[in-house]
Amino acid sequence: MMKNGKQTQSQKPLEHTFEKLDDREFIFRQIVAHLNDAVVIVDRENRVKSANLAAEKLFGVPLSKFVGKKFGFKVHSGKPGFRAIPYQRVKVKKPDGTLSIVELNITEIKLHGDIYFLIHCKDITELVELRQKKEETPLFDSLTNLYNRRGFATLVSYQMKMSERTKKGMWIVVVSIDNLAKIYSLLGKKYGEKALKETAEILQGAFRASDVIGYLGNGEFAVAAIGAAKNSGEILRKRIENVIDARNENLQREYKLIVSIGMAYFDPENPKSVDELLMFARTSMVV
Repeated sequence: MMKNGKQTQSQKPLEHTFEKLDDREFIFRQIVAHLNDAVVIVDRENRVKSANLAAEKLFGVPLSKFVGKKFGFKVHSGKPGFRAIPYQRVKVKKPDGTLSIVELNITEIKLHGDIYFLIHCKDITELVELRQKKEETPLFDSLTNLYNRRGFATLVSYQMKMSERTKKGMWIVVVSIDNLAKIYSLLGKKYGEKALKETAEILQGAFRASDVIGYLGNGEFAVAAIGAAKNSGEILRKRIENVIDARNENLQREYKLIVSIGMAYFDPENPKSVDELLMFARTSMVV
């Protein structure tokens, strides 16, 4: 109510609530607008009602010409149910002729009593090409069942591109078996290969399934700890050292593992190549 042109106390909390809602909507719109993945909203007629800047880049069409037009892919079942088709993998051809492979994750939403469809569009072209290359080219070491040198470099290069987008770095860890030649010469091939397999097992246990582990040859292993914080380097080093020390304490072992560990941090703000980071890690090795 208004008294003498002034707001009553009962009105103020209500207006404050609307201000908060407006702030939240503004923040939400800003987040969606700056997402790396495209977000598109279409109506039941499959017409684009809204989209973010990433959609403009993905589909190669300015938003001014994209919004209001028919979306190029069917997103619902049609009448009478209008049920969303939850997942699709499609090929998107831009006006310049380039082709992308895109995942569409579609969710039905209701706004003002009507049905709309929110489409999360993720460009997976690089990932698909990587998988195809993996099938065509041997990327694994047959003895350790880890990625080989080529496989490690290929996968970590992809992860570095992702890191530059997400602004999350990673640690590159190099582990070298210093006494591998001695094990081979004194105990033979059987125990030399056993030492390699054991080291592979140690690293697989010390790191996450999402991390990339490879055997580069000549007793040298490498790990990419994806998304690891810059201050976690010593924690990662100690984790490896503790497991190796515990195994070496077993008096029944035929040999001890003596390793050197080197580390290099991948900073997405100042990116380096896989080879550069491996070289830096080697020069920082500690026994």
